[in-house]
Amino acid sequence: MTGKSVEIVEALKERKIDICCVQETRWKGENARMLGDRKNGYKFYWKGQADAQGGVGILLTAALAKDVIEVKRLSARVIVVRLSVTNGTLSVVSAYAPQVGRPEEEKAEFWRTLEGVRKGDSQKDRIVIAGDLNGHVGQQPEGFLETHGGRGVGTRNAEGLSILEFAEAMNMIVVNTWFDKPQHRTVTYESGDNKTQVDYILLESSERKHVRNIEVIKSIECVQQHYLLVMKWELKPLKQQPTIRTQKIRG
Repeated sequence: MTGKSVEIVEALKERKIDICCVQETRWKGENARMLGDRKNGYKFYWKGQADAQGGVGILLTAALAKDVIEVKRLSARVIVVRLSVTNGTLSVVSAYAPQVGRPEEEKAEFWRTLEGVRKGDSQKDRIVIAGDLNGHVGQQPEGFLETHGGRGVGTRNAEGLSILEFAEAMNMIVVNTWFDKPQHRTVTYESGDNKTQVDYILLESSERKHVRNIEVIKSIECVQQHYLLVMKWELKPLKQQPTIRTQKIRG
């Protein structure tokens, strides 16, 4: 985000994106700030580090920002914004997993934090998790048929296994793997000859039928190496459970 916030906001406007999760923001501290004008701009919520490295954030359109009911800045790797939506609440999570080679305890703590989001105050919310999860879930679903759609990239590694195990335990899907796209449209990270998929969107399994598309956009000049991953999701109202009436009878 440093030095690129204006370009990023303009790119989001052009593509009519309502919510954007970002990682490696490199902004210090934690706060919220309006980017652009108050009517047509985006509100940016972030959690950073003292050394201005790493960090996570979420951008919302000005209209959606009015519906924010809570912001949880859990760490420089996990931030949650809860929104009031039609007939319920939506938790949007921006996540930045530790890279390959980082200590195992650091990785375990990251996944414990995400589990806490799903099992904590937000357990009744609809939830979407988007971010750089620094793992390869692989091309094939092997052992995760309900979570992995069989359209991934490359070979699964240990970090990718952690992603799938988390998604399975939380009854979520890795949305990227459920749409049939050309190989070059599934790669989310590119550096030299290294072309892979490390950025993912996770969504509750019950919402899969409401996802219209997911695509990788490579034409944004202000975003380097990682490409913008866009999901078109139709947020349907939750079905109301019928009220069961009981009749009192005096005997």
